[in-house]
Amino acid sequence: GAKVKQLLDSRIDATVRELMAPVSVLDQDFEQKIARLPHDEARASVMEHAIRAQIKERVAENPVFYERLSEALARIIRELRARLIDAAEGCKRLAVLRSQINREEAIAAEHGLTPVSFAVYGLLSGDTPRDMERGIAEEGEGYAAEFDERLKTVARDIDAVLQDHRAIIDWRENLDVQREMRRDIKRLLRDTGRYAEDEVDELVRQVVEVARRRLT
Repeated sequence: GAKVKQLLDSRIDATVRELMAPVSVLDQDFEQKIARLPHDEARASVMEHAIRAQIKERVAENPVFYERLSEALARIIRELRARLIDAAEGCKRLAVLRSQINREEAIAAEHGLTPVSFAVYGLLSGDTPRDMERGIAEEGEGYAAEFDERLKTVARDIDAVLQDHRAIIDWRENLDVQREMRRDIKRLLRDTGRYAEDEVDELVRQVVEVARRRLT
């Protein structure tokens, strides 16, 4: 009896360790780690925490993209708690969110954008179309947003400005370089005729923050 109890206790300990071990959505063996968990409720919980941690870490690099993923995550968790979907369906939807995080650069490339110009485009568009949100949260069909070609061009032009200025050593500390960077971005934004002056100022601030996060 004591040996059986010891064996059971060690198995329970191993399961608890598996549940408590931190998992990153970037782990190569993420799916295997999730599959080893004892049931869908545990899988959904671990996936939720891994996705939430990655969104928190990356949101400043591409605010609109990750805020949309955060909203989709919140909706899945709400539906799980309200029992509108079961844990197996929750796991399916969470797997789609994880795939979107891992495909951020590929999604940008599919639309002819770099990771930086993709993040800038999100800021310029002001919102991500709801069809993309639905695609992420429900169907898993990928990034279904319709892109505005004019804004894509502006995003690329802003990316070029950022690349020009980041070539200067210590650009983050060089106030003159930052002033020129802001001036050039403002000019591009004003030329669109799309934004009020206070919106221009806020967009410039957000774009420079993205540059600080993404450009080394």
